Amino acid sequence: MSDSPAVGGTYPTYWLNPPLQKGDQGGFTNKKSKSLAFSLTKDMKKYKIKVKVVKILEKGKCPFNLKVGDEFVFEHLPPPEFCHWAYYSLLPFITALRFGGNIPWEEKEGVCHLCCPDPENPVVFEITRVEE
Repeated sequence: MSDSPAVGGTYPTYWLNPPLQKGDQGGFTNKKSKSLAFSLTKDMKKYKIKVKVVKILEKGKCPFNLKVGDEFVFEHLPPPEFCHWAYYSLLPFITALRFGGNIPWEEKEGVCHLCCPDPENPVVFEITRVEE
């Protein structure tokens, strides 16, 4: 047992900081409870993602030189020529689509429309899951 003022009480040490060991299904298990602490998603399908510039609002000129019609394929990391500010705005949606999720407000499955955070020239992107 350990006394942890951070959580205000006495809890088993393995509960606060579980000792993890390699599990049978590609994940890790807690030695005491043998429950799956988290999974490494070894068998989860990952899709490629295509990001396309569909319009540039306001002044119509992206300071990162993206143009309407530009397309980028995301496999692991963003392409080096892709705007990092836009990438971090799109990342949660790219991740959802990459692992087979859908965006609830979009009419079509596997697609999402978003814009970058540039207030002067917001670039609108279409993110598409590439079904292979």
